[in-house]
This record gives sequence, structure tokens and C-alpha cells, in this order.
Amino acid sequence: MQNKELEIELFMSYANIDILCITEHWLRNYQLQFGFVNHQVASSFSRERSIRGGSLILIRNNLKFKERKDIVSLSVERVIEIACVELERLVVMSVYRPPHSSYELFESVMDQALCKINDKSKQIAICGDFNVDLLDASNRGGEILEFSAVIICLISFSSDEDIFYL
Repeated sequence: MQNKELEIELFMSYANIDILCITEHWLRNYQLQFGFVNHQVASSFSRERSIRGGSLILIRNNLKFKERKDIVSLSVERVIEIACVELERLVVMSVYRPPHSSYELFESVMDQALCKINDKSKQIAICGDFNVDLLDASNRGGEILEFSAVIICLISFSSDEDIFYL
């Protein structure tokens, strides 16, 4: 993502994007200071002990939000890396699960995160890279499909409003 600042800002402006989730940004915390005109870093997770990975949420400057640090702090480097923000009626999570990491720990942390959110007045948007081959039964493809079905049910029942689609 380094040296792509201008392209990202142009893309977000041209496509009229309010919120952009990025995984595998490969940046350290000190590298997350961008000069975007219309957007800002709303939440991020950067690795401290190893390279690559990470999760990031960019948001349009005029949107009111708060970073959900209680959710971000659940991140486990090289297992599940989360950025999370809360808006008036929406919680957005950007999640990265590296290849070959513990699926059990990933699932446990996601469960903790969703329990912390547990606000029926808000919709939940979960974006990310789960690194699971859905066609490979030995690679837990069935479990991630089951997990995805649970997420869809949680989103469906989290509000009386329509489901938020990305």
C-alpha cells in the first residue's frame, strides 16, 4: 500500500466511497499517516512482531464514527487481525485471517467480537480476507460456510431495518 496513497484517494473519490476496508496493508503504525483530502484512517491493526498482514478502515471525513478499540484489541497477530468502527446505525469490521493460522482461535475471537457488538439497533458489515478454500473439505471450507451462515443470520436479526449490503 506504500506509495499508493494518490491512487487510493482518487479511487475513493471517483467511486464515491465512504468507507473502505483494506487487509494485508503491510504497514507499521507509524506508516499509517496519510495525506488524504477527503478520507482518514478510522481504525487499524498493524503487526508489531512480524511483517506484512494488517487490517485497515478508511472513512470519509464528514462521517461521524468511533473506533471500537475493544474489538481491535481482540486481534491476535498472525491469527486474526481486526479493524473496527461504529457509526450511528452500522458497525464495520475489517478482518484478516492469514493462511494456515488457527481456525479455532479465529472463530473464538470472531465470536467474542460479535458478542461485544451485540447491539440490535445497529447493522453489522464484516469485510475481509478469511483465507479459506471453500472447495477444499480438508481446509475447513465447510466450517467457514457455516460461520458465514451464522454471520448472515446475525446481520439479518440485528435490526428491523433492511440488511446492509456491501
